[in-house]
Amino acid sequence: MRRVFKSIFICALALALCSSCWRDKDDENQKPQGPSAESQSSWYAVGMCYNEVVDTIAATVWKDGQVLYSIAEPEANTIAYGISVSGKDVYYCGLLENSQSVYSVVWKNGKQILSIDIDDQVLSGHIVNGFTDVAVIGTDVYALGEVHLSIEGSAAVIFKNGTPAFVDRVSNGAEVTSIKAIGKSLYAVGCVEVNLQTKPAVWIDGSLKVVDVPTGADGGAIYSVSECNGDIYLAGELYIDSSDSTCACVWKNGVPENIATTAQGETYATGVAVLSDDIYASGQMWTEDDEFACVWKNDMQSMLGVGEAMGIVNCNGKIVVGGYSYYMDAPMATVWIDNEPHYLGYGMVARMQ
Repeated sequence: MRRVFKSIFICALALALCSSCWRDKDDENQKPQGPSAESQSSWYAVGMCYNEVVDTIAATVWKDGQVLYSIAEPEANTIAYGISVSGKDVYYCGLLENSQSVYSVVWKNGKQILSIDIDDQVLSGHIVNGFTDVAVIGTDVYALGEVHLSIEGSAAVIFKNGTPAFVDRVSNGAEVTSIKAIGKSLYAVGCVEVNLQTKPAVWIDGSLKVVDVPTGADGGAIYSVSECNGDIYLAGELYIDSSDSTCACVWKNGVPENIATTAQGETYATGVAVLSDDIYASGQMWTEDDEFACVWKNDMQSMLGVGEAMGIVNCNGKIVVGGYSYYMDAPMATVWIDNEPHYLGYGMVARMQ
């Protein structure tokens, strides 16, 4: 179910393994270049990028294709997983790992505003993997983390201003993958176990709703939630037991929408954007041989190349998809504008806004 986080960790490992090689490359002109001025619009992307100056992996925020914030600390690696833009303030979250410990961190406009050491006790356990998403309602900052509990296994915990505020101790197998502020409500999405099957789920201000799946699907999971013109969109995957496969799915106000897949591989969706009457989704298709970044327009699938599309936004009438592709066997943070790739640097985009 946690394919998105697995992809981020794989990219981080690949960056660490490749970084020593990049320092020795003389032909810098061979690197792909960033977006041109003609293709820029008001979008944000968050993730990680190799910082040549400090020689480290740095949590990075891009705005319109340019680096807005880079958390580059000597002898430390940082990764950003989630972003929330509130007015003129940009909040983002992730982890910081140095020689002392591993920290779950929230940054605001390039400055750290919350940090929890992996050794600090939270409830009856410890946070692992860093904060994976962030949301802001008024002056309250919410951060999503996975806590390994000493007795009960793992639990998804939502922190409010650094204090645990929500954990579903009732539902079986509850996992939360993303949070978002919509109006004055906090939405959390993921999955729960119902009758021994994994079902897609949404929590609104802590209240659980199991999401319907279409005929032919046995369950599923949700990876993102967004709002457009008063409608709530969910992106994730369906589990097709008859073929032992997965299929990308988008829900509009709780109703599954058709997303076409291909016979060559399995798919899942990571984000939704709406332009006019068209619904776009980002995601991935994988086969026995490779994995491909994809975008869907309604029920039509387009292949963007080897890699993964992690998020999608509609900015000024343009569909912008963020994720990663590959260059010289290394992951390259990439945005696709009108399906054309633009490269941000060695790394990956984890989410868009």
